[in-house]
Amino acid sequence: MKTTLYFLPILLAVISFAGCNGRDQYLTPSEVWGNADSLAGERIRVRALGVLRYEPFHPLQVGGCAPESFENPAITGRVILFEGSRDNPIHPIVISESSLQCEGNTCSVTCSPFNPPPNLHGFVNAVPDTYEFVGTLIVDSGGGNRVLILDEIDVEASRQLKDGVWEPLPAGEFTSIFP
Repeated sequence: MKTTLYFLPILLAVISFAGCNGRDQYLTPSEVWGNADSLAGERIRVRALGVLRYEPFHPLQVGGCAPESFENPAITGRVILFEGSRDNPIHPIVISESSLQCEGNTCSVTCSPFNPPPNLHGFVNAVPDTYEFVGTLIVDSGGGNRVLILDEIDVEASRQLKDGVWEPLPAGEFTSIFP
């Protein structure tokens, strides 16, 4: 009986810790921006809307592949996490290029190691999906503008909200072909 009493506090502490360290603890982009200096270098979970932005933007990304006689410039993709709307993003956080590689041209872009949020440019009423990304926060104040970057993304711990259900991020190599 005494042995059980000694293990009871330990068991309660383990259960309590497991519950406090669960998947439901996340930060919003405004919370990350408000505490960026103290969160820098920390592993965090950010819940936000997400979109894929192509850099540099090229009009053929929504209108088709350039004929062989035209220049077919290199394009990279960057995922932006934010609050607000896609037309008025607030508190943007960028997924690092080392965590998601998206490269291509005006014909197609290939991304890995996970399938990024869709590029919604040209889709008038499209609503961005909600994501939770787990990674390490980098605060870059160089160049006069402060940029928050989520690096070292943990693909297995990150997830997306699809039809009201949290699902894992699809992992692998994904190619988007521009029509």
